[in-house]
Order: sequence, then C-alpha cells, then structure tokens
Amino acid sequence: MRAREHVGELRPSQLLHTYGVGATVELPEMTTLVLGLDDWPDTLSEAVSEPRLLAAVRAVRGEQVARLLTPPVVPDGDGAGVPVSPFPRWLRCPLCSLLAPIENDLFTFKPDPWRPERTTYVHEGCPKSHSRRPPTAFPARYLMACQDGHLDDFPWVEFLHGPNACRGTLRLAELGTGGRPGDVQLSCDGCGRRRRLSQAFGEDARPFLPARCRGRHPHIGTTKRDCRQEPLTLVLGSSNSWFPVQLSALSIPSREGELAQAVEEAWADIEELPRGRWSTRWGACPGSRRCALWPRRWASRRCTRRSRRGGPASTTVIRGTCEPRSGGCSALPPTRPSPMTSNCARSARRARTRASWPTWCSSSACAR
Repeated sequence: MRAREHVGELRPSQLLHTYGVGATVELPEMTTLVLGLDDWPDTLSEAVSEPRLLAAVRAVRGEQVARLLTPPVVPDGDGAGVPVSPFPRWLRCPLCSLLAPIENDLFTFKPDPWRPERTTYVHEGCPKSHSRRPPTAFPARYLMACQDGHLDDFPWVEFLHGPNACRGTLRLAELGTGGRPGDVQLSCDGCGRRRRLSQAFGEDARPFLPARCRGRHPHIGTTKRDCRQEPLTLVLGSSNSWFPVQLSALSIPSREGELAQAVEEAWADIEELPRGRWSTRWGACPGSRRCALWPRRWASRRCTRRSRRGGPASTTVIRGTCEPRSGGCSALPPTRPSPMTSNCARSARRARTRASWPTWCSSSACAR
C-alpha cells in the first residue's frame, strides 16, 4: 500500500525467512506483496557490522550493496513500516463472482485504523448483496511465474478470449467445494465464452497462455522485455512460489568497538613515530602524550604513571606548566582547599587555578 495504512503485522524473523522481498503475504482479508528495499524505512533499522558477511553478499549480488541492515522494528503508534502492495491486482466478489482489476475502480479500499488486519477491498453496489455491509473482495488465486524469478498476474482476458477482442465483464465462479482448478470456471457476460482453470496447467495450457514471459518484477516496479522463458501457472500461497537465499558468517565479537579495534591495529605504526612529532590538538610531552589541555590533577597523575613505566624522561606538571625532568616524577597533586575555607576564597582560588592552565604546552621539548 503506497498510503500509510497498516494492513497487518509480521515478526522480524518472518521478514527474513518466510515473507521477504518479493513474497506474497496472505492476510485475513487481503493478499499483499512485500516491496523492494528501496522503499523500506532506514530510520527503524540498525546497521549490521559484519565485513565478512557483507563481502559474501557482494560476491552474490554485486558491489552495489553498500551496507547491511536489520529488519525494521516499528514502535507502537508509529506510521512507518515495511511497505507492501496489493497483489494479485485482480479481485473477485464472492457473491456475484465479479472478476476485475483494482485499477477499474469496481472495488473500494476500506481501511480500518483500529484493526489493521481487517483492512480490505469491498464490492459496493453488489447486486446479490442484501446486507448493509458490502461483501469483501478476495484476490484471484492464480499467478504466473517463470524460471528467471519474474512474477505476474494471471492473463485472464487472454486466457479466455485469446486474440479476439472483447470488453465483456468477466466472472470467476466456483462450481465445486474442493477448490480444485477443474471446479473453477471463467466466463464472460459479453460473448458468453467459458473455460475451466484446469486448462491453465500442464501441456494443455500452451494454446491459451502467452508463449513468453512478460518479465515483470512487481515488487520493484521493473519489467524485462527480452525474457525468453515460458511462463507457468502457480496457485497463490504455494510453497514453490518464493524461496529465501540465505548467507551466514561466523562472528566473534570483542569487548572493544570498531574504533578501538582500528586504533589497536594501527598502534604498531604509530609507536614508531618520533616522540617530538606529536601534533594532535592536545599537544604532547616527552613523558606524556596529553597533558597540556587537561586539568593539572589529571596531568600530574598521568605523568606519574608514565614515569613509573620507565620511559626515557618524565614530565612534572605544576600549576599547568610542563617541566621535563630526568629520573622519577616528583609532581605533587594539587592542593585542595580546606573545608573551613569560605566560598568566596574557594571561588577565587579556582579562578586563579583555571587562569594558569596553558592553551598549549609551553615547554620547548613538547611539540606544538
């Protein structure tokens, strides 16, 4: 449905294994077709970070695959969701047996915002209906498909009339209770021609069906004109109408994220750079990579830890200045104000301390 009416619900696992892209979904009142990924909402999905799985998908589908996403999860009250379209496009009235496509406007779309599963098409003005509620129109349960994966509506007019032109009203009546193709009869009110659906299967169907497939992909709205496969008749909902193509990859997650893993992999090359060539936005010292822009308490402790690891030189940070020293670090933690100090004196001391912090390292041994 191109409009934003809800017509049903599916679990994320069903979108992957049972009702994926291009599959028909039989709802209580209507049948829909899951549209292509170009129409799916990206905001309700999460990115799947699996490089090996992405490489496997690109090997099968091509390099145009940019990323992998999880099935969308629609929160309650949201108007978005997986887009679907009514398919087959031919509907049938169960009372008068009228058979017509949706485009003829003989059937009216009736949404139900409170019960989405009751959204359906109805036949208003049915001559055999004696109820205030119009009868529900159901899809014609026959489709056409070929070996190249094309899907199309059943050619009802060509199947009954062939090359003869007739604009009479079509009717699809069920003469038996078993629902077999031999018990279903297609007729025309204009010319009176009749034909059983059993002639649409097997070798007997070749004189009545098109010789070549029309190459339609209704879920993405494209048509391949040069398809040379012979179309075959399928029953709606049959198990051989849609199969998922599944790919899997073994994933061993780690504690760090992608950024941390990328830094860890490149850290061996970064360690080989000369110590005086650090030019990050924090500045750097021989004993500490980042101590100039941070508060002196953090910088003092950082320099102390670096000196204990046995670096070539240590850095003492006192009152926001970097002072390279040899040997151990003798930086002392900043003096905390006494608990009895008044608030005015404490605020003045904090202002003086912050004013003494340098914007960049002032030592000649530190890179700017």
